[in-house]
Amino acid sequence: MTIKRGRFEKTAAPAGKPRKTPGTAKPKATTSTAKQNERLEQEYRRMTQKPVKKTTTQKSAPRKADTTNVKKKLMIAAIAVMLALVVGVGVFLWVYSRDDGLIFDNVYALDLNLAGMTQEEAAAAIEQRSKELFEQDLTVELQDRTLVLVAADTGAKVDAQAIAQNAFNYGREGNMFQRAKARSAAALTSYTMPIRDYLELDEYYIREAVEQLATEIHTDLTQPTVTITGHFPDLSKYIMPDSIPKGEEAPEGVTVVDLDEVNYAADGQKLIVQMGTPGRDLDTEKLLEQIILAYETGKLEVISMNYEVTEPNTVTVESIRNFCLNPDEVKDPTVPPMPTNPDAPVNPDEEETEPTETEGTEETEGTEPTEPIDPNARRYWAEPIDSVLDMDTYVASQEVLGYGLDTQALQVLLDQAKEGETFELEFQLILPEITKYSIESKLFQDVLVSINNKHTWNTKRTTNLRLACEAINGYILKPGATFSFNDVVGERTKAKGYQEAAVYSGGNTVDQLGGGVCQIASTLYYGALLCDLEIVERAAHMFTVDYVPMGADATIYWDSGLDFKFKNNTDYPIKIIVYVEDGKVWLEYLGTETKDYTVKLKWREDKTTEYETIELIYDEEAQEKYPDHEIGDTVVSPYTGHKGRLFMYKYDKETGELIETLLVNNSDYSKRDKIVLIADPESTEPTEPAPTEPKPTEPKPTDPKPTDPAPTDPEPTDPPPTDPEPTDPPPTETDPDDPGNGGE
Repeated sequence: MTIKRGRFEKTAAPAGKPRKTPGTAKPKATTSTAKQNERLEQEYRRMTQKPVKKTTTQKSAPRKADTTNVKKKLMIAAIAVMLALVVGVGVFLWVYSRDDGLIFDNVYALDLNLAGMTQEEAAAAIEQRSKELFEQDLTVELQDRTLVLVAADTGAKVDAQAIAQNAFNYGREGNMFQRAKARSAAALTSYTMPIRDYLELDEYYIREAVEQLATEIHTDLTQPTVTITGHFPDLSKYIMPDSIPKGEEAPEGVTVVDLDEVNYAADGQKLIVQMGTPGRDLDTEKLLEQIILAYETGKLEVISMNYEVTEPNTVTVESIRNFCLNPDEVKDPTVPPMPTNPDAPVNPDEEETEPTETEGTEETEGTEPTEPIDPNARRYWAEPIDSVLDMDTYVASQEVLGYGLDTQALQVLLDQAKEGETFELEFQLILPEITKYSIESKLFQDVLVSINNKHTWNTKRTTNLRLACEAINGYILKPGATFSFNDVVGERTKAKGYQEAAVYSGGNTVDQLGGGVCQIASTLYYGALLCDLEIVERAAHMFTVDYVPMGADATIYWDSGLDFKFKNNTDYPIKIIVYVEDGKVWLEYLGTETKDYTVKLKWREDKTTEYETIELIYDEEAQEKYPDHEIGDTVVSPYTGHKGRLFMYKYDKETGELIETLLVNNSDYSKRDKIVLIADPESTEPTEPAPTEPKPTEPKPTDPKPTDPAPTDPEPTDPPPTDPEPTDPPPTETDPDDPGNGGE
């Protein structure tokens, strides 16, 4: 292989003779680039072609000679590949770095893509773009004001020729590899010409405008001040109008406050508040950087920026009030108080101690008994104290006047006050909302209901009635509170004095502790209905009772949790008066009457089931079961079954017209058959009554014996008469039936 005239050529050598190296020929005078590239490619292909194997009839050379030939061939092939790579890379770099006289791809300036432009074209485009951009004003927006930089005053312009020249030079500087790298980077991404060095700008004008703006914005931070002048008044010299008995005058030197006017104390106190001012500062260097950057990038969009504001302490109604209440503890009335837990102890590290010899003396929490107030002590505010009803004595406490600021008026002044402004507000007497007179004048003045019913003459049962009444009598039911019979009376135990008396249980009448107290629960229920109080829980007896009207009974049973409950749905407390006297259970509800209607109850019978008489042969089994009875005795008293509804009718107090009809309850009372002992008709032996011991004589009860006592288990009769049935028919709708129950 020889190199001739700048290209590679193959020459054939005679067999057995070495190839001659001819002299170097003189290259042609003119050769085009395209032809040169074509020749190079042809020579490269010839060099990389595999030689064609020639068929020979000669015998194979020894194995050693073959190995040598293979190594030579491999070495020649490797050299050829390396030479081809060098030539290929050289051709690529030479072709890629050739210059066409235009700005490379993706080269930008002032948001213009200068790709494919000549230097002169780029300069013209940049000049035009510069005029469009820099002939417009630049606006800076702050929280409460705007700064406009006038284009004519900024003098903004660029050297278009210099920018175009540098854009053209991009990718043409450095060696062939550096130029190729720059061009490849621009083709893949983009390159933006920095114009900082070509920008003309009146920075003095811009800085002066920004600093002038900062001067206008700047204010010094000042904290608000709160001042109180005057003296705390002697509140004992003022009295509420209703604290003076009728027909009497106020004591000498005492002023009666006017309930309809604002009451200022003579030589009282005055609040003076000077509002604070916030500190404001503009970061001029930061704003200047943003302005210069806008011109350098050619993006003269609105610049939004906030100046720094340091707010003064906030004066609130709560902070002023807290300072006035605790002037020795709160040093700065302009700092809002931290939230506190009112239920937390004053000092959790100290154990609570019993008060010592303080009966009858007012005390403040955590201090010794109070002494007369020093008129020179720092006192600015005193909360009024409402009258409170003592639920044990039913006596209301004396209200106490307060002294302070009208918080609503103070809030209005705070909301309207401007920065640094000063306003004043006088202290005034604060009247309590609840006075002793307002409580006691409305408490227990009206008898809401007064009823009574006879009780069975039985010493044990009467004892149980009396004990239950004693547990309830005088009970105060607060507005919205619920009365629970079981909670108030408690468990009926022998330790409390309760005795065994008849109760309904499992369809039978048996003796249990507390028997008979259902009469008290039923009386309470009947009275609650007449007062139109809200019934929370009630269950009817298993069988009818005769001490309240049909449907107005309520049964209770401690073991099963069966209870009677009603709620005080009035705005005033109700006192329950209930007791046993003269063979009757007496009930009164005392409260404050607010209803403008009266209540009447009416039972509507839906179904009656008559009992049957069952004759039981008095055999050995019966004698064992009823040892105290003889043939002809009634061993199980009967009850007629009743199923019906109880309705409530409300009548206007003034006109007597029916206002409303309500279904109170559905009650279903079971029947119980009468069982009578008879002789066995198949017996041939005469039946003689078994000898019995004489019944012990019951001691005379302590309660006065009624003139017409009821039997222990009376045979039921027709329901007791109720109020006349109204002319309007009762509604026909019904609720699900209440289950029948036993009870005490």
